Amino acid sequence: MVRGAFGIFYAAPYDGGDATTSVATGFGDSLAIPNGGDGTPISFRLRDPIPVTTIHSTLDDSFGAVPVGTQPFTSVSFYERKRATGYSQQMNLSVQHEVFGGMMVDLGYLGNLSRKMPSDPLSINQIRPELLGPGSSQALRPYPQFSDVLVQSPALGVMNYHAFVAKAQKRFSKGFNLLATYTWSKALDNTTSIAALGNEGSAYSNLYNRRADYGPSENDIHHRITWSSVYQMPFGRGRKYGNNSLAGAVFGNWSIGSVLIWQTAPPFTVRTSVPPSGRSTGGSTPGRLASRLNTNSAIRASTLFGPPTACR
Repeated sequence: MVRGAFGIFYAAPYDGGDATTSVATGFGDSLAIPNGGDGTPISFRLRDPIPVTTIHSTLDDSFGAVPVGTQPFTSVSFYERKRATGYSQQMNLSVQHEVFGGMMVDLGYLGNLSRKMPSDPLSINQIRPELLGPGSSQALRPYPQFSDVLVQSPALGVMNYHAFVAKAQKRFSKGFNLLATYTWSKALDNTTSIAALGNEGSAYSNLYNRRADYGPSENDIHHRITWSSVYQMPFGRGRKYGNNSLAGAVFGNWSIGSVLIWQTAPPFTVRTSVPPSGRSTGGSTPGRLASRLNTNSAIRASTLFGPPTACR
């Protein structure tokens, strides 16, 4: 028997892990601890009051912006006015055949190609990579009037999933049943996953080179095996050997069940908690890969972490 199907499914307007229904427009009072021009925190003594600054918003069309050259305290976010609707193309093709003894074998292909999927909030206030360096300041950002400018749930996620699936099934007969599956798959995307098994830290490494974020998904499980079966011992009343034996007295009316789930581990991204160059706040993802990692020796972070290179 041959089965196949294809369908296109559309996402909800703001489907995804972020169900935010409003954005930060810059209005409202807040408290802030000042930092240096390059984003590094300032020093103060615990015995002294924390140097907190109260920020009073002005209710006008500036949305909390400050003059260029002064320290901003407001992060704003917005939705795209012409936001695209995400969709997923899902397909499958399988061949099923009974081989022997009531054993059914099913071999098939599964595919899921998703486009324009909702993603994590995207900062568009990143300093260009060629301008980065020690002492990089707020003035180099595209919108220096704000501490950050975020696109809420941008529809830019791309995900490709392909899998080969094998299944063997035997319905209960002659005291035995079996259901076993094997999946060999590959999942690639450029955004975070909902209910992720792995951890990539952040969906974005470089606003100006989104191709560098395309790689193994947090839910990329290369191999997965499942097995479940029940074997009914042939001893006991109504069974092959009855109760008229020592084995029947010991093993009569017993069954043995087994359940197995085995899979390879999901991927994760190595990150630093502090940027090596001190050029901004937050961590960094590796821009280069080491050919060999020796866990018994130290590796300089500066040799592995930096702006990611373009895919070639």
